[in-house]
Parts: sequence; C-alpha cells; structure tokens
Amino acid sequence: MNKKKKKKKHICDMKDLSGTSKSTLLLIIAGRVKDKDFNPKTISINDHPMSTPSQLRTICGFVSQEDNLLRFLTVKETLLFSAKFRLKEMTPKERELRVENLMQELGLFHVAHSFVGDEENRGVSGGERKRVSIVVDMIHNPPILVLDEPTLGLDSTSALHVIELLSSMAKSKQRIVILSIHQPSYRILQYISKFLILSHGSLVHNGSLESLEERISNLGFQIPMQLNALEFSMEIIQSLEDSTSSSIVDKNETSFPSSM
Repeated sequence: MNKKKKKKKHICDMKDLSGTSKSTLLLIIAGRVKDKDFNPKTISINDHPMSTPSQLRTICGFVSQEDNLLRFLTVKETLLFSAKFRLKEMTPKERELRVENLMQELGLFHVAHSFVGDEENRGVSGGERKRVSIVVDMIHNPPILVLDEPTLGLDSTSALHVIELLSSMAKSKQRIVILSIHQPSYRILQYISKFLILSHGSLVHNGSLESLEERISNLGFQIPMQLNALEFSMEIIQSLEDSTSSSIVDKNETSFPSSM
C-alpha cells in the first residue's frame, strides 16, 4: 500500500467467492495474526516493509464480523471503556470529548445512554450496534480502517447508512478504508472507489467499477439489468480468471493496488 503525499479518500472493497480466505487476508493486513504466522516481506507501506504484526496494529483499526460488545453497557460507556485502554496518554476529559465527537460523527449521539444489548436483550438497532463496533476500533484514530463484511446481517437501509458513514469518514479524515462485502446493492457501490476481486487466492480484478464494466463488455458479456457489475462478475468468474491469466502471460507482471 502506498499513501501518496496528496492525500485522497479511498474505500477499497475486497470481493471473492465464499470460503476463499478473504477474512484471513484482512486479518494479515490489519496485523491481527501471531508473529510466527506473519511474513515480513508481504506488506509494505510507503515502501517501508512491515516487519511485525504490531507495526500494523498501531496504524490499522480492525472491525471483525462478530463483535465482542458488552450487552449491559451503554453506548457511551462502551466507547469510554475502549478509550481508557487505547488513549492512556489523554486525560479523562479529553477521552470523553473524543468519544462524544465520534458518536456525533457516526450518528450515535442520540443513543449514547442506550444499552448495547444483544439478540436476547433488546438494545440499540443492528445498524447502530455495527457503528458502535466501528467506533471502538477507530477510537485511537488509525489512518487505515479494515472491516470484515461490515454490512453482514443488516437490512438494506442500515447497510447503506454504514457505508455512507465510512465514505464520509474516508473523505473528511483522509482515512483509507478497506472492507470485504457480501452482495452489495448498486447504491452502496457508488461510495466505493476501488474493487479488488479475488478467486482461489489470485487477483482477478483491481480497479474502479467502470473499469470492471468495461472489462466485462470486452469479454463479450452483457450485464443483466437486474444485476450490477460486481454481482455479475461472480457469475463469470472463470472467464475473468482466464483473461487475467492471459494478461499476466502477455505482460509478465501482475498489477496490484498502488493505493487503497
């Protein structure tokens, strides 16, 4: 990954067939693996190799599919608890101000004193709970935020709201957002600037939605009206794989993302 001098907002979506270890890849990118499982030659930022997972953990926030929120804490208590451990250099007043600003930014201020809850104990909504999970892992203001299927289990409106907020954060805070997503709607796609499609551990596509549409067209396919390009790419994944393999043979190189 290369963060250029002129900062730009970026949301990179990672898409692949189910069961092909995209979650594992996100864990590696975010430094959430043991030292013995980490290859120091695999990830570089600004041309500087990351030698240990701990280096990545300091600059990457990570939001997993399943959260570990405490159901009987309120939203504000949950965030203050996280801030107390991650922002030890701040005074209690400064930590509270950080929490209040983040709640305002992610639309959680109105549920600050509501219990988080869970499946058995009613609390905030599913979309609000997901936003709480996001704030917990960005309380220390990491420049890179990695999320594993942040819209999983949400209805279409809540899913769209989560992606809108992530896009707003990427733009206002100049933050890089990397996420995997399952069956995104066309409205969600407009907030994502780059798509990384993987299949069987290999890169199939890296670029904008427009470039994916053009590539599908060049292969002789027409995207059905009821599908978007990303959904349709899963149906013709073998053709995309074959065309990528041919391109690699011709160019003798693979194009990986220079910026996320």
